[in-house]
Amino acid sequence: IRNHIRALFDREGIVLPKAHLCWTLGGIAALRDEARSFDMVGENELWRGELTCELDALQSVDQLIEHVVSPCIHNRPPASKLKTGHFAA
Repeated sequence: IRNHIRALFDREGIVLPKAHLCWTLGGIAALRDEARSFDMVGENELWRGELTCELDALQSVDQLIEHVVSPCIHNRPPASKLKTGHFAA
């Protein structure tokens, strides 16, 4: 999804910040500022509608990942137990 978002901007001749800078909360907010719903764009700006769809998909995937990863992080044994191989019963 992120690569496709970059490709949308590349096609329009807009260079996005490198690496992780695009995907911070501030970076996503800036991308959202460029997005529009399909009924609000003309023929030459359909990419903005596509950007809206891609950002919505990215948000959904990020939420699903958080839903799966968060319990794993909160329920893992302390690092000291992992290093020794002894887990609390």
